[in-house]
Amino acid sequence: MKNSFEDFRPRELNEKEKEILKSLQELEGAEITPGIREVYSFVLRFVSEDSMVSVYLSFFDEQSGADVAITNMTNTPIRKDQALEDVRGRGEGTEVIQKIIKWAKENSYPHIVATQVQEPAKNFWTKNGFAYDEREDNISEDWLYQG
Repeated sequence: MKNSFEDFRPRELNEKEKEILKSLQELEGAEITPGIREVYSFVLRFVSEDSMVSVYLSFFDEQSGADVAITNMTNTPIRKDQALEDVRGRGEGTEVIQKIIKWAKENSYPHIVATQVQEPAKNFWTKNGFAYDEREDNISEDWLYQG
């Protein structure tokens, strides 16, 4: 059986993406890879001793009009003997989001959204300066950065 990743080839970045990637490298502690399929998307990983915070960023989001859309964020243990609850609530996610917000502002990307925010994460996003987007057509549950 053929491995689905055997044919994977990194896509060629356009000039604007190369500029964004170079700028993202200013984020301390971030391992950055371009998104596989979507143009203007990047995955940032911040690895600590026992966990990894992964953030998926998409730039120039057409639906929300955002400069930067945080499309997914996870904080997962990297040791097999740890439970998910062991790495949550320690402030690592907040630290990462605040780094990204600071970077976005410094690089002239002021309109930031978190997309598909579900109930368990609403307090996290509120604590970090986001508020529910009240648009009638907010079908993807976007939250806007208010800072």
